[in-house]
Amino acid sequence: MNFGTYAWRNGEWVAFEDCTVHVTTHALHYGSSVFEGIRAYSTPQGPAVFRLQPHTKRMVNSCKLAKIDLPYSADQINSAILETIRRNGHDSCYVRPLAFRGQGAMGLEGRKNSTDLVILTMEWGDTSDRTPSRTALTCRSARGGEWPPARRRAGARSAGSTSTASLSAWKRTTMGSTKGLRSTSTAM
Repeated sequence: MNFGTYAWRNGEWVAFEDCTVHVTTHALHYGSSVFEGIRAYSTPQGPAVFRLQPHTKRMVNSCKLAKIDLPYSADQINSAILETIRRNGHDSCYVRPLAFRGQGAMGLEGRKNSTDLVILTMEWGDTSDRTPSRTALTCRSARGGEWPPARRRAGARSAGSTSTASLSAWKRTTMGSTKGLRSTSTAM
């Protein structure tokens, strides 16, 4: 995969290879991140971003649901996405905006940690090829995609599986509680 030369991080341009995070980044430990996957297609007028506003609106709403205080407006994010594509010289690309709770105190809640927003781009291949192998689409429904309940209880600590606990901690402290109980749909 050919990543862009630059990433937009918290309003600044960073060389892609220097766009790293600290080991205490909340999102690494507790899954406190939100992202979008957006395509930009090559046109005679330059790159055209597919459904930019709906993607950004969903990201902003996802941050609200995840209790991640996003310090940028949808318009600011849209401008940063377009400028990231331009600076990296892409005709077509995949765009990945990622908002996450950054470094700081360890613990479930994470409200005191910074909120970081990174926008990166990468070349993702040509989708304009009209050969039969590129125009046929086969879809199948597959069960799975998450840890089975027995494994979740057995201590499999993937970052994403703790995001619900992080939100619970945020909610309970907002309500003035020091401890909380969470119910699940699976009996323990």
